[in-house]
Amino acid sequence: MKLWNAHNGNCGAFENASQVASSGHRIPNKIVSDAVNPDKDICNPSPDNQREEHSKQLLPIAIGRPVKNNKYLHMKKRIFSVLFLASLSTFVSCKKETTTTTTEATETVEASTTSASYKVDLENSVINWKGTKPTGMHTGTIKLKEGQAMVNADKLEGGKFVFDMNSITVTDLKSGDGKEDLETHLKGTGDQAEQDHFFNVGKYPTGSFEVTKVTEENGKMMITGNLTLKEISKSVTIPAMITNDGTSMTIKSEPFMINRTEWKVNYASKSVFDDLKDKFVDDNIELTVDVKVLK
Repeated sequence: MKLWNAHNGNCGAFENASQVASSGHRIPNKIVSDAVNPDKDICNPSPDNQREEHSKQLLPIAIGRPVKNNKYLHMKKRIFSVLFLASLSTFVSCKKETTTTTTEATETVEASTTSASYKVDLENSVINWKGTKPTGMHTGTIKLKEGQAMVNADKLEGGKFVFDMNSITVTDLKSGDGKEDLETHLKGTGDQAEQDHFFNVGKYPTGSFEVTKVTEENGKMMITGNLTLKEISKSVTIPAMITNDGTSMTIKSEPFMINRTEWKVNYASKSVFDDLKDKFVDDNIELTVDVKVLK
């Protein structure tokens, strides 16, 4: 039985598997098993035991000798490169986050004389938030303190909603498992009250959103208003679904991102502090507003 010699390209240089092993070459198990099979002659295949052409081409590579002008391998490399680039592109696009564009706060428009005032239903209104960091994420809620919506011909025309920042709650942790510590940290209360933490509710107990304009785009309502946190106001536009049953109105936004540093919520922001390494919290916060108002 003969084997292919990768060094001189001749058959018969290796007469058995032990000589191959002593030569220091490594051969995939399948090729070795074929080679040491006395019924198979790699160098001179019989009609009953022919090997496919590409297997012959791959044998020298398996032993250690590169094959020149191997169209099969070039094709595999090209396919791999295309698949790799496609996967990388998909990964990057999935990681991309869209932050809600902000502008300077705008003046509110007075509601028309024919509009009606709907009072916020505090028990059925909430703001959901999600914050992320390299090691994971946290979710939670903020309750509303008060608010009203101005409705004209069953359509939202204006309004103002006040958030109770002392109501910040963490929902992904259980009591006694870091929940209370994180809530205190976010509020900046207790022994952390003198430090510049996230929202410093002792100094800034409320936030607000005041509607300045409502338009419709592609079947969605776009609510523009001044979002105020830590006494800083920025105009943002939020896509939302608005329903009115004649006695109440529900305003439910799509999830949207804000960059917290635009409201000076700077704690652990790597865009503000350059020595955090992996101990940072992402600047973007995801918010979802779910508000119900009653006629």
